[in-house]
Amino acid sequence: MNNRLKIIVSIVIFLLLAVGIFYLLIFTDILKPPAFLVDIPVIGNIMPTENIPELDKMALYERENKSLKETIDKKEEELQENESYSIDLEKEVKAIGESEEKLKEEVANLNEELFATKTLQENQRAAYRDMAKYYSEMNAKDAAQIITRLEMEHIIGILSELNADIVAEILQNMSKEKAAEVTRKMLVANP
Repeated sequence: MNNRLKIIVSIVIFLLLAVGIFYLLIFTDILKPPAFLVDIPVIGNIMPTENIPELDKMALYERENKSLKETIDKKEEELQENESYSIDLEKEVKAIGESEEKLKEEVANLNEELFATKTLQENQRAAYRDMAKYYSEMNAKDAAQIITRLEMEHIIGILSELNADIVAEILQNMSKEKAAEVTRKMLVANP
């Protein structure tokens, strides 16, 4: 077993010496390196290219040129993909901006409508308060006769602004069917 190990170590040392001498001969320009050595990844980087024969140098340059062209083609494809992606993103940003402007306009319109509705409701409530003052001064029987001829929405609006005692007197002077209908509507309107 010991002899085998010595033989293996001797062979490895001999091979390393042979490779080292070969490299030294190539490095000192005593031997011309074969072209295939340049293609080997690690060894090709340490080999001097000036010792390669001219025809082999041309093949080497052609291979490097081909490799560079492939790299350039890949980079151009990536650039085109990135430009296309950039154009798509710009379109999306523009569409978002346009929809944002539309939403702002819709919000402004809705705010205007809301303000107009609130103003209308406040004006209507003020009118109901004014009418409630008049009806509170009237006889309950006369007030009931007049109020029953109004639309249900206005009846509820006016009665909502009156004192509970006055509302009770007016409802007593209405027909039972009308008083029940007004009461049902007031329950729905004021949950």
